[in-house]
Amino acid sequence: MLAEAESLAQAARVAYRPPPEVTDSSDASGTVTVTMNDHGRRVTRVVVAADWRDRVGAEGLGPAVMEAVVSARLSAMKDFAAATAEAPSTPSTPSAPASPPSAAKRPMTARNWDELGRMLDTLERAIDACAISPPIDQEKNDETVGHSANRRIAVSMVAGQPSSVNMDHRWALRAGHRQLSASLLEAFDSAYAAGAADDAGAEPTADLFGELQSIVNAVFGEGRHA
Repeated sequence: MLAEAESLAQAARVAYRPPPEVTDSSDASGTVTVTMNDHGRRVTRVVVAADWRDRVGAEGLGPAVMEAVVSARLSAMKDFAAATAEAPSTPSTPSAPASPPSAAKRPMTARNWDELGRMLDTLERAIDACAISPPIDQEKNDETVGHSANRRIAVSMVAGQPSSVNMDHRWALRAGHRQLSASLLEAFDSAYAAGAADDAGAEPTADLFGELQSIVNAVFGEGRHA
């Protein structure tokens, strides 16, 4: 386990390149655009397109927000995941990793984007743990939730990063796109505030490297170490 942790740490140091300090990112449909500060770690602006109902509809708006948020971090994480995939836990014959499934091959549902968001949370915690400092045991990794002022939108966070966006679909259909944009940002701000106290001084969990290896297996295929 120590050898695997060290190999993952080395891969993180070599491969990881954080997103820019400030970056804009959109979902594939162009429905939602977010501005991310602190190298992709905090949403500071949300813009919902005026024709969002025609593009994604009420049920697709939450996933579109998550896609925009995740996309800002995904490029750096792809390089990191590829590097960690070259540090297998057991000796094996080298083989080319399978290409991650693309959105074109597999439509992304709300569950897919929530799962991807959680994967990126784990990967970023791994970077903090092994690229910056040695891992320290801790038991706290709770989910925190923030709400818009009208409580129609809820943003869930794990380890200080968004993991899902949920909303009242009937209310959303009646709301204007500017109201949606403002309410989404309120929910993000509330979630960051709620998580700040819980995550202050927190270190990665003891089984972080197990979580990381599970993600690498999910991305590149469990059979590559068989």
